[in-house]
Amino acid sequence: MKTNQMKKVSAALVVAGSLALSGCNGGTSSGGQNLTGAPISANAAKTIFSANSCLTGKVNFSGSALWYVGGSIDITNTCATDIDLKANTISFTAQDSKGNRVSVGTLNNWWMNGTGYKVVFAAGNGNQQVGTFSADNGNAVIKSNQTISFTGGLNLNGSTFDNAVAQSTFTVNGSTPAPTPTPTPVPTPTPVPTPTPSPTPIPTPTPSPSVDCNGVATWSADTTYANSGTPVVYQDIKYSNGWWTKGDNPAQNSGAAGSGKVWTILGNCGGAPTPTPTPAPTGKMNVVVDTTAAGCSGSACGTLTVNVTNSAGASVTSFTVPVASLGGTYTQPVNNLTAGSYTVAGSTINNTTVSYTPAATANVASGATATVTVKYTQTTPVATVGTATISLANNVPNYTGQLQVQILNVKNSNEVVGNYTITQGGSFTTAELPVSDATHDYKVKLSSGIADPLAGLYYVENGLPTLTIAKGNANALAIPMVKSSVALSDVVLAISGLTTNDKAGVSFSDAANKYSYVGYSNQVNSNKTYKVENNLNLGVSVNAAGNNYKVNPIVKTQTVTSAVTINAAFESNAVVPTSASYDYMAPFKDYNNKIVLSVNGIASSKSVSFTSNFKQKAGWGTCFGLSADNLDFTSTQSGSKYVNVITAKEKTNWDGSTTSQSLDLTKSCDVMGTDSGAEVLPGVIDPIVYDVTVNNTKLAMAKPCAANNCKDPGNGYVNAGYYAQWAVWGRKYNPYNMPFNNINDIIYAFVGFNPATGDVKTLDASADSWGMSAVSRAMLQYPYMKAHLSFGGWTNNGINTAPMFEQLASSTASMNNFATQAIALMRKTGFTGLDIDWEWWSDYGNNVAPAKKMLAFYQILRTALDTAGQQDGKKYTLTIAVNGGTDRTLALEGKNVDGTSNGNPNAVSNFWAQVGGLMDYVNVMNYDYHGSWDTNSPAYFQANYDFQNVGSNKVGKDEGWSIKSSMNTYIARGVPAKKLVAGIPLYARTMTVASATNGGLFQSVTGAGFGDYENGILDYKCIINPVNNPETGCGSDKPIAGVKSLTYYSSTSNVATFNQYGLEAMQPWAYSAQTNSFMTYDDQWSAVAKAKAVKATGLGGTMYWELDGDAQNPQQSIIQAVKNEYNN
Repeated sequence: MKTNQMKKVSAALVVAGSLALSGCNGGTSSGGQNLTGAPISANAAKTIFSANSCLTGKVNFSGSALWYVGGSIDITNTCATDIDLKANTISFTAQDSKGNRVSVGTLNNWWMNGTGYKVVFAAGNGNQQVGTFSADNGNAVIKSNQTISFTGGLNLNGSTFDNAVAQSTFTVNGSTPAPTPTPTPVPTPTPVPTPTPSPTPIPTPTPSPSVDCNGVATWSADTTYANSGTPVVYQDIKYSNGWWTKGDNPAQNSGAAGSGKVWTILGNCGGAPTPTPTPAPTGKMNVVVDTTAAGCSGSACGTLTVNVTNSAGASVTSFTVPVASLGGTYTQPVNNLTAGSYTVAGSTINNTTVSYTPAATANVASGATATVTVKYTQTTPVATVGTATISLANNVPNYTGQLQVQILNVKNSNEVVGNYTITQGGSFTTAELPVSDATHDYKVKLSSGIADPLAGLYYVENGLPTLTIAKGNANALAIPMVKSSVALSDVVLAISGLTTNDKAGVSFSDAANKYSYVGYSNQVNSNKTYKVENNLNLGVSVNAAGNNYKVNPIVKTQTVTSAVTINAAFESNAVVPTSASYDYMAPFKDYNNKIVLSVNGIASSKSVSFTSNFKQKAGWGTCFGLSADNLDFTSTQSGSKYVNVITAKEKTNWDGSTTSQSLDLTKSCDVMGTDSGAEVLPGVIDPIVYDVTVNNTKLAMAKPCAANNCKDPGNGYVNAGYYAQWAVWGRKYNPYNMPFNNINDIIYAFVGFNPATGDVKTLDASADSWGMSAVSRAMLQYPYMKAHLSFGGWTNNGINTAPMFEQLASSTASMNNFATQAIALMRKTGFTGLDIDWEWWSDYGNNVAPAKKMLAFYQILRTALDTAGQQDGKKYTLTIAVNGGTDRTLALEGKNVDGTSNGNPNAVSNFWAQVGGLMDYVNVMNYDYHGSWDTNSPAYFQANYDFQNVGSNKVGKDEGWSIKSSMNTYIARGVPAKKLVAGIPLYARTMTVASATNGGLFQSVTGAGFGDYENGILDYKCIINPVNNPETGCGSDKPIAGVKSLTYYSSTSNVATFNQYGLEAMQPWAYSAQTNSFMTYDDQWSAVAKAKAVKATGLGGTMYWELDGDAQNPQQSIIQAVKNEYNN
């Protein structure tokens, strides 16, 4: 606790405390210089009330009357604009010459400005009286340069009224800041170098365009402006309010957007420059420390330090008097002191008394400088002294802050002889004081009462109690506190707009500093009721922990006369963080023609706009936290796109008033209407949101790959996956679960076509709606992603596509139409290319392979894609899927594997060299080499890299059925190695065999083995997770027993046999004695081995058939294992 002697000096703008300084013994006598220090700036003591620099007042209750004295209080408006007195309060200390409280009551002005005025006083803390103004007609305005006198009388109790104390403590406290400057540019003063303090520069107003004021109502002090954003005109300037207001003059309570003022300046009606609000001037004080008569000089006076604290006990600045000035005078200018009470405290100099000039409270007008001289005079020690213990009971349990206590000598004009701090339930012991006698009569003054509005507790000091000092230390006083008898009103504080997980602190204050208030932390969006004394000019500050708000803290002031709601509505800062993004999704297996739109990194906004390929419609659900009837939906077509805007409507209250609403961007929005414009094929809806704009900032699409800067997972290699759109049904594969982080090319299988006309069509409208939507979204999320629309396959809905391509390629018109429609679909969906899977060998022999038609078709597609790319400023790609057997490769050039002619009339001798030039990539289907169709032939691998120890077994070695052989053939025939992509199956093939020798390898095939969706085939995920779960394992119980009965031959099981036959082939296998089945498949080891071979031989990469067959967990995923290898 502090035991420094102090004296308080208050001002209209700055209330600075008294100074009592101390020192220690020792040192030299060097000193005695008169110095002025460079100005120091105080840390602003924040208050939401500004002492109104336009209003001055004078108390006139002088005289020698002992029982009743008449008089007046004069209030003068020195400014050029009218002021509403209801927004201001006045306060002063009302006591008689013995320090006893005097109640002021009501003072009147019976007629002024066409009405009667009154000021009603209520008891403050101690002997403070607080007055609030009113007028009979409700319009308590004091006009420019007008003085209003309020007259009446005071009842006394046998002692004269202390008018000097009343006048010196008189303060006008209001919520009205200094008036807005007129729109005339003010030159900025040139700062004067220290040590002379310089004036605070005044910003030059920045001109702005004129604003339209037609039809805008003129501001009236009697009108309640309940809705934020209400425009008004006052003195030819247009304003809008930020919250509920009544009686707040716009000229005196306005600022730029985000200034925290109730009115925001919008511009001049006449086009003159919009005034730039000037911050309320801060006060300055020169503290002069005079030690010329202290009886010491230099270091002999000790170290003399000074600390300046505000009314809450927080230090705002401090300084040390230079040794050279001890024994002389030292002047310390202190700048930037905002409204409030300040106490200057320091150490003492032994055997001195302190006097103050001025001896009473100094009134400082705005921009002026007050000088307080603290003079030390050497004295002889007082012979008879005593100390006292002062205590304070715990009346308001939730208040834990410190309070200031002053010891006053009433016999010497209320001189402050001691200043201390105390907490409830605590005590302090005074310094030694002369005993009470004819010249020493002590009173104890608590700086303020204590209040807990949430609990409805208000306690004030019961007058100024007398402290009797007798010799010694047995003196004691418990500061008497009484519960305030003033009636309370309910004040509902409505906090809204805080972002998710953000919390705010709530603090209260009052203009007259009547109470110190309990503070409330960790407040959330809510309505909470507080109990507040009637006629308090209340201030509320709500300070959010987060900083992304237009205004923070939100401060409100108003005189409480009845129940009222105070709104603290936070609005997110219009400065959108760079990390903000948007996302959207057309829900999987949803038939409502909607998307779910979301915004990340922004808490709220009045509106959101987005560009899409559809026209939005109002939905029946919620959108950003509001129902459809609370929203406006607009759409404007721009070319093939729509600009859609979602805006929160004003909410109409039961009384007809409206409340501003915002979109809660922490919640998503169901946007309807995707069937309007987003139909990319008949019945196929692929909604795309190209961009979202919030607060005039265009957001980027959310990128799940951002953590690694969206590095291409292929790291220079293709890692492509075929997405089979029919997998949404039996396998229940959600296309949003594609491994977008592990692949860089999605090949969408399949899109249908009419072979007679070339018209492009869907093979399943629902499946395509979900699949294409997922891929279109991924194209916006993953910068490295490519996507190809694939046409063909072995079959389309059970029909072989080879004859369909043959027919299509027989007509140039049909091929051109196909190219046009396929590219149009590619553009609509945001894909980057086309893929042709013409599996001619499904219906034709090697001797009729349709090379000429294929080449003509590919040439048309290449030309059309290049033309579209030039038009769009993009590179569109063309890929094909081809057979993985050397014999099939050579057949298109009319050759057999031994180099002889196969007699193919459709052959093109340099077919592959031409194809290599036309294609961006050639996807080689290095699988399905063997299967259940190999009846009576040796069982062998379906996707071998090479052949190992096959002996005389006929397993396709002569035909070149291996990755190594096929790739060498393509390269030899003119396809660049970097364009060749090796295929890896994500499924196993099973076949029944006649013997278990070698785990069934090389044993005679007798038929199809056990399977899942069809006999002879198992998904990779079913092998590693044999459970009945189509999404993560098997499609049914059917294959589970067979899978569990398998004996594996791999890099980790039966290794010796595996190394003999499967190591170089890069193929594990398995055998089920229960089902007599041989299974050939790929695992993580084999896929990674093939990826290493791709890298070693300079190939382009890998592709997978099909994505839904892979493991869903990363630890067992084949695709992720290969991705990891590419990034090693």
